[in-house]
Formats: sequence, structure tokens, C-alpha cells
Amino acid sequence: MSAAHWLALRSERGLGMGAARRLIARFGSLEAAYGAPEADVMALHRVRPEAVMRWRGVDLAEMRARLCSLAIAGVAFITPEDATYPAALLDLAQAPAGLFMRGQITEADRNRVTIVGTREPSAAGFTVARRLSMELAAAGFTVVSGLAVGIDTAAHAGALVAPGGRTLVVLGCGLERIHPRGNRSLAAEAASRGALLTEYAPDQVVDAGRLLARDRLLAALGGAVVVIEARARGGSLVTAAHAARMRRPVFAMPGTPGCDALLAEGTLPLGQGQDAVAAIVRAATRESVPVPAPAQPSLF
Repeated sequence: MSAAHWLALRSERGLGMGAARRLIARFGSLEAAYGAPEADVMALHRVRPEAVMRWRGVDLAEMRARLCSLAIAGVAFITPEDATYPAALLDLAQAPAGLFMRGQITEADRNRVTIVGTREPSAAGFTVARRLSMELAAAGFTVVSGLAVGIDTAAHAGALVAPGGRTLVVLGCGLERIHPRGNRSLAAEAASRGALLTEYAPDQVVDAGRLLARDRLLAALGGAVVVIEARARGGSLVTAAHAARMRRPVFAMPGTPGCDALLAEGTLPLGQGQDAVAAIVRAATRESVPVPAPAQPSLF
């Protein structure tokens, strides 16, 4: 396995995880695909041969130098063939062909719950998100969220209050361009007790498209997804929709337009106190929820 081959592939327009799966299925590995006869590459179906040929022209020495520079900066590049790459992401049709990571994903992060919501929560909503995250972290769950102001901030902070609590931050920007800037210290603490994860190179700034793309990762990483206060339209509902498509249990707290719309569609209502924690734990571990657990994902 060569991280340099993956780094080159994710940088090439027109290639992604779908192409990687087909290349590996045909040639056995990305390394073999990189060195395969041109005629074999040109005969591939459902892969853009011209994009593959551009990828094969990338200087791997330059990619290895970039990996060294990343490591010096405290950034790991993890590929779908690495043990630390979250297998849950392979449930996605458009799984990332690599992630930039600051911090560590460990066995302690095996059980995860995603918590998202509005950037403008009520005081009650912020308190619920913080306390729920703290209690889930105390129960051994890693809390996943997106670092936005509001509910995301409460979710990360609550997890970090719990003794030994852990959190994963999924970004819509590069690791050197943390957004929002006001949450940089929270991001640093999260990296010390979990990880910051992003599809985007360290110097890439946030934009609306990257935030929307990030939402699918938030949905996939959680064994369950909890929405605490949401507008009628927004990223929280996008995350919930992705989760529903992947058969992840989704909970919503009643009382805001977005959450009430989710509940009207059959989303699970978020209870109160320990009842809420117990229900989420059961759902996230598939103990007694009518949501079929996905088959073990395959890279191919």
C-alpha cells in the first residue's frame, strides 16, 4: 500500500473512490494500476482513462515529499487501506479517497454518535447538546460534530468535559484554515483527545460546497445522528437525510421548524435525561432498533 499513490489520486480531477475501487478490482492495487500497460488502462470501463493517465504521470517522489512535510506539521494522511481510516465511511457511495488527520483515532472511538444542529441555538438547546454529549462521552461514546458555532460547539465541549471523553471534528476546510476562527482552541483540545478530520488539503479555505460535502461524513461516522434544534433548511437536515439514506437511526429534539419536519417524516423523537441517552446508545449499537445494520463494507 502506498499513501503516495492515494494522495496523487485524490488530487486528480475526475478520480475518486469509485475509480480507486475499479482500479483495485482490475489490477489488484493502485501501485499495480499505476504501472500497468497503457492499453489495459485505456480499456477500462466506467473510469475516465484520460484522468487515470494524468494520475499515472504524477511524480510520486513529489507526493512522498508532501507526505513528509505533512508529518512534520503533525498531519497524517490516512487512506482507505489504513486501519485508522473509519470503515463506516466506506458505506458512502462517494467515500473519501483519503483523509487529512490531526490527532488520533483509536479503538476507544469505535462507538460514535453524531450531534448537529443550528448555529443559533436557544439557551435550552445549547444546554441540552452540551449535557447530552457529556453523558454520551461518559458512557464510552465518541461524539462527532462539525465545529460550527452553536450546537456543534456545545457537542464538542460537552464531550471534552467528561473524564476521558473523546470527540471527532469533521471539517469543511483544511487543517491550517480552521473555521470558525473562534473555535481554534476547541479544535486544538479536540485533536488532543480525538481527531480533526477533513477531505481537504491543509491550505484549503471553507466554502459552502465543502460544508455540504462534509455533512455526508458526519452522517456516516455516527452510529446514530442527533439533531438538536434546526432551521427549516440547513446543513443539519442535509446530515439527517444522508443518515436516513444509510439506514442510520436519526433523533430530533422537538420544538424547531427543522426538527419538527424531521419528526413528521418519522424521525425518532429525542427524549429527556437518561431516557434519551439510553435510547441513543441502543440505536447506535443496533441493540433494539428497526434499522438493519449495514454489511461490513468492502473497499471493492
